[in-house]
Formats: sequence, C-alpha cells, structure tokens
Amino acid sequence: MADFYNRLGSTVASFQNARRLLEMGEVVGIFPEGVEGVAKGIGQRYRVQPFRTGFTRLSLMLRVPIIPAAVVGAEEIYPIIGKWTPPAAVKNLLSIPYLPLTPLFPWLGPFGMIPLPTRWRIRFGAPLRLYDTRSAVAPTRQRIAAMSERVRRRVQAMVHELLARRESIF
Repeated sequence: MADFYNRLGSTVASFQNARRLLEMGEVVGIFPEGVEGVAKGIGQRYRVQPFRTGFTRLSLMLRVPIIPAAVVGAEEIYPIIGKWTPPAAVKNLLSIPYLPLTPLFPWLGPFGMIPLPTRWRIRFGAPLRLYDTRSAVAPTRQRIAAMSERVRRRVQAMVHELLARRESIF
C-alpha cells in the first residue's frame, strides 16, 4: 500500500516526513486528532478530539503558519455504532487498529463499505502564526500543548459554524 500511496504523491504520516516536506516548501495536510478523529462513534460526531502536538512543534520549528480546516459531512459517511478490535495477529496483518461496525457493515458484506452520499462542507480559516519572530526561547511542553489546544478550539468553532448553516446531510 505504501508504494501505491507514494505513486499518488502521498507519504507515510510521520513527523520526519512532514518536516522534510515542509522544508522543501510543500504544503502538508495533518490531522492532529489522529485515529481518535476517525474512530469516534456516532454520538461523538463533530466533537473535535484532543490534538497531538507534532503539528505545533513543526510550525514553531520551521516558522510556518497553520491553516485550520473544518469539515462537516464526513462523519456521516460511515456512522460508527461500534468497534471490533481484532486479535493481535489480524490487527498486525491488516495494519488496522479496529474494524468499524456501522448500520450496514459488516451485515451487508462488501456493500456495507460503500459510503453514504453525504454533502461535505469544508472551511479553511485564517492562517495562525504561533511562532514569535522576536523570541529565540523554545516554548515549554505546556505552552506547546496550550497552543495546540488553541488551534483545536478554533477548528471546533469552525465546525459549529458549518453545522449551524447546514440544512441537510445529503
């Protein structure tokens, strides 16, 4: 799969790869919620999960802005009503942390994997520059976590704004 994604212009998600791409002047899309963002049950949809801090550290280290993005519509394509954690051997073989249980999957077999046709709305916010060009002092872990939380709150506000304007999921 890694070769397939590389041919499409993707790369394996890692701090080192993101840093390398940013240093080359590339734009990098990072999902700071991690797996928790896509593994939420239907009752938790549109509640932005705590962010990791790697994207903040990259922004500070390389002095690049963060452009927050909010997506509404994606969390209904596979409404997760439960999760099945496979045995370790299957988990490692398939490289999956869990298998989602949706209203249609696994009960309808492969047809249950067809996403529901939802309408997506995507909003990009104003760039956030977390770095201070006047300071050469590296921020503490607590300060980096606070910066990440500031970005998370901004994304959550953008999600709420999009949800308030949404008329239908389809």
